Amino acid sequence: ESELQIEVASRRTLRLPKASREFAALLASALYEHPDKQVWARPIPHSAAVDVVLRLWDQQWPKLRRSFKFCTLTTKDRSIDDLRFDLQLTPSSGSNARLRFTSLSNDVEAVSISDVAWLEPLLDDLDEPLERPLRSFLRQIGTEILDGREAIRPISILYSLLNAGNAHVE
Repeated sequence: ESELQIEVASRRTLRLPKASREFAALLASALYEHPDKQVWARPIPHSAAVDVVLRLWDQQWPKLRRSFKFCTLTTKDRSIDDLRFDLQLTPSSGSNARLRFTSLSNDVEAVSISDVAWLEPLLDDLDEPLERPLRSFLRQIGTEILDGREAIRPISILYSLLNAGNAHVE
């Protein structure tokens, strides 16, 4: 008789490495500070880019998650007609693949993070989704929001203001 053993990692142990957290900050800034633009990015070295994208996607409320389109490891825009991708990852910078994206796209490498006040709670939540109440707050408020990506920043700012006033947000 053979025995099958499965080890389940705790979410608490799945914190983002520093490079991945920096990449997540760039992606979140590009996506949420410029919600009307498509975003494309080359994964930075030593980042688990797909993990970061999936964490950002999982953080969104269900309606936004259903409409958020992303693609990994592409060299050309995968958007067709009315189906526009929000985020597309290209091969890493070491790749010789030639990129073919429209000028309407937003290159993560050109993004500068202008305001960390709204961004820090999002990044903390990506690190510890079970320890932070932001995710439930996003889902609670987001269900009432008709907007898409443009709603993340104001909701995060509201969350920060409520927490700064020592209000308990759940």
